Amino acid sequence: MKKWFELEVVRYLVSGLSAVATDFLIYMMLYLIFEVNPSISKGISYISGALLAFLINRAWTFDAGKSHHTHIALIKFTVLYAFSFSLNVVINAFVLNISEIALLGFSFATGTSIIVNYIGQKFWVFKKIG
Repeated sequence: MKKWFELEVVRYLVSGLSAVATDFLIYMMLYLIFEVNPSISKGISYISGALLAFLINRAWTFDAGKSHHTHIALIKFTVLYAFSFSLNVVINAFVLNISEIALLGFSFATGTSIIVNYIGQKFWVFKKIG
């Protein structure tokens, strides 16, 4: 099991699942318990999950640690996630337009986002220096 957690891709997936769980739990807590507007709840929860993903990926997945300036990496991460989010929405709409199958659209959009975010973080946001 330890060998698996040494693999970068597995670490990335653990980070992603942690971020999604955080997003989900905060959304449900804000919306269902505190009755915050669903759009505001989702915005807060998405940003919370993304910040957790940034912290875990920086420190553990890509082991960027002190070799990167946090503020520059955070700006790059934000740009990457904004691009990925836009791509996600476009792909979801495109697949829905062709197939009208929501799960298929969601799956293609999410799968694309996972791949784009991984490549972007590995080769741009947390690119090894030196």
